[in-house]
Amino acid sequence: MNTIIAYFLVFVAAITLIGVYYRTAIRPLAIDSVRFSLFRVRDELRQLAIAEEADVSGFSFRHLEAMLNQMINDCGFYNVAGFIEFKVRYRSRPRPAYPDIERFDNEASPELKKLEAAALDQMLRMMVLNSPGWVCVSLVVFLVDVLVKKTIRSWVNVENRVLWYDSVFSSTAVNGRLTTI
Repeated sequence: MNTIIAYFLVFVAAITLIGVYYRTAIRPLAIDSVRFSLFRVRDELRQLAIAEEADVSGFSFRHLEAMLNQMINDCGFYNVAGFIEFKVRYRSRPRPAYPDIERFDNEASPELKKLEAAALDQMLRMMVLNSPGWVCVSLVVFLVDVLVKKTIRSWVNVENRVLWYDSVFSSTAVNGRLTTI
């Protein structure tokens, strides 16, 4: 019984340390990476305007630029829990019509739609990064998965070695084939 409690305390301490390290070191770097990716998407949008492939005063350009600026500004606030809460809270209500989204879909060029898709991918990445509980659980699952695979691989390797040694030392080669004595 005391061994189980000791393992549990070690597990809790490890999760706490992982959480603190994630919150203070990994998350800020990852969020900056996402933010810089959004800056890159915004720069590509402005390059389209410079090359006159997108109308700067057009709705699609202004809508996408405003969306990117809002995402860059709010990088630290998007998370999976907030998204799930939103979906649960408003699941029974009819989906409101967003005329701006429909208008963007109808008016935007394929290049602008591609940039919007890239920005939304980064937003999903941001949501996961801002959800440390999900990340810690995923990390624990990943580590357990790796340990189990290594353990099974070592068992398989041991069994293969035993079978190989057994076949070599208890057999003789006849016509290029191993036969058991």
